[in-house]
Amino acid sequence: MAPPSTQSPTIEVVLARCGERGSEGVRELKAHGVPVHVYQKRPCSSSPSSARTLSQLLALKTHVRMMEHNAGDECAAYLQYINDEYDRLPPAVAFLQYNSERQLIFPSMLQTLNSSVPSLDSMGYLALSKHSFEGSWPAPCEDTAKQATFDRCSRQAWRHLGIESPPATFRFYANGLFAVTRARILQRPRAFYADMLERLSGRKPAWCDGPDTRSMNHSQQALRVGDCHVLEKAWHVLFGENGTLPPPTVYNPMRAPSHAVRVGGRFYSYRMRPCKMISSNDSTTIIRGASD
Repeated sequence: MAPPSTQSPTIEVVLARCGERGSEGVRELKAHGVPVHVYQKRPCSSSPSSARTLSQLLALKTHVRMMEHNAGDECAAYLQYINDEYDRLPPAVAFLQYNSERQLIFPSMLQTLNSSVPSLDSMGYLALSKHSFEGSWPAPCEDTAKQATFDRCSRQAWRHLGIESPPATFRFYANGLFAVTRARILQRPRAFYADMLERLSGRKPAWCDGPDTRSMNHSQQALRVGDCHVLEKAWHVLFGENGTLPPPTVYNPMRAPSHAVRVGGRFYSYRMRPCKMISSNDSTTIIRGASD
């Protein structure tokens, strides 16, 4: 599979990192001329292996942006990049969580970009996760205990997106992994992203129970919803897509023409019925919320 052009990069990669280990994926991208921006959340892991990875990234001359908080999960990192680079965005950006290769439509970040860049120019937005969730809003396949909270706080998020009522049905691709063109990002003003960043970094009141729920104890997490959890399901709407993305059988040929993508789990839950899985060739797939 041919690497992306090193002469005039059409896409850059943003990685949200906490304490994940390993730099092989970044090394491969940079070897093929793909610019990489790592947004390092902190405080995070202080383990020697995590520190070694950060040192390796710096040795590779990777652009590492040290964030002064660890709130909002990957959403805060993505929004920070857009706020930082709004006036100098590349033609397209892939937003990924660090070490998320197991969830992508191909085994590596480079392969995934090679498959999606040709389609991205015409499509504008591409989900890059192999797992999809669909069903009745609010929050297909979420715990029943969280449904009321999702319904309440997501209505505020939808209004912020300029949508008065949430869609009755919904399909999204999990884990907050996607690529989007500069034109789609610029459809909204910088102030829109800055306002969301304030919420996701904890500097303004959250729509839900906080920017995220990681700091809560286990019993609280079972009932609470973080703002990033809502946004993970709605990035495609924020960037101009319909609430119901195509099903994998239709979407896979659109996002990776002439390539056979990895088949992930297709989860569905309509009218508050238990979550079910249609298909998966991944023995590690488990039925949980999309951010797990």
